[in-house]
Amino acid sequence: MARGITQDRVNQAADALLARGERPTIEKVRAELGTGSPNTLLRLLEV
Repeated sequence: MARGITQDRVNQAADALLARGERPTIEKVRAELGTGSPNTLLRLLEV
């Protein structure tokens, strides 16, 4: 897993997107976090 990207951070980013009425896609979560590879985010979003 990439340094700095944790399940908690991905969950928080996804929750923030959902709170704004947005679907938490890989691209949107990555923009929210400002970092992260699409493959890493995909694995963490699927949990």
